[in-house]
Amino acid sequence: MTRFRSARDRGQVVTEYVIMLVMVLLLAFALTALSRAVCDQGERMVNAAAWNIP
Repeated sequence: MTRFRSARDRGQVVTEYVIMLVMVLLLAFALTALSRAVCDQGERMVNAAAWNIP
């Protein structure tokens, strides 16, 4: 194993970090969209699941 890394190795590391960054951003976007949908439809879902007790 050599002491110095080649440009190809550094490029692979950068590519992996970029891929991970994109995946984290997609996850954050999906969770934000899910949270917004639950907030918008929350009352309707509670009313549908709630029992009316006289």
